[in-house]
Amino acid sequence: MVSKGLMFVLCREREMRERQMAEQERLFKERERVMREREYRERQRREQLEKELRERDQREKELRERERRMREQHLQEIRDRELKVARERELREREVQVREVDLVTIHHY
Repeated sequence: MVSKGLMFVLCREREMRERQMAEQERLFKERERVMREREYRERQRREQLEKELRERDQREKELRERERRMREQHLQEIRDRELKVARERELREREVQVREVDLVTIHHY
């Protein structure tokens, strides 16, 4: 037969073990919750950084495209001016040739 004192001590030890286990379980769950929250924040931060990176890449791509179009437009304007100058020069040369022919023709008669 177990004495009342021993029974009391055993019950107290069991209660202490149960409280310790409950406390360990609570701490474990708290650590899990903290870890999940940290992972969530890190995932949100990573997704935000990736989004910002994609947006920056898109802006840079648009800027490069705009610069390319502006260069092409500028080059086209230069080619158009050169073509216009060449046409005007050709017209002047033809006018000069026509006048020379007219002068030669008038001189012959």
